[in-house]
Amino acid sequence: MSNSKNSGNLLAGLILGAVAGVAAGILLAPEKGTVTREKLKEKANDLKSELEKKSSELSEKAKNFASELEQKIKSGNNDKSYQDQHLGV
Repeated sequence: MSNSKNSGNLLAGLILGAVAGVAAGILLAPEKGTVTREKLKEKANDLKSELEKKSSELSEKAKNFASELEQKIKSGNNDKSYQDQHLGV
């Protein structure tokens, strides 16, 4: 449970950092507006790709964790009534 919470915090931190970076880029940009907008568009696309990658990795880790947990529960308790009641198996 805490592993998924840490992953959620990481994702939130990435998003917050990206927003702060974009804001700083806009405020400190010495170029013309058109150049700045083009750079922001590129950075936004990079960020989108990175977030999609991290989201996919997080989803895969969550699936693996759930599968491992289910196997541990099944192998640790062979009582069919327990499995029916808690796992719906």
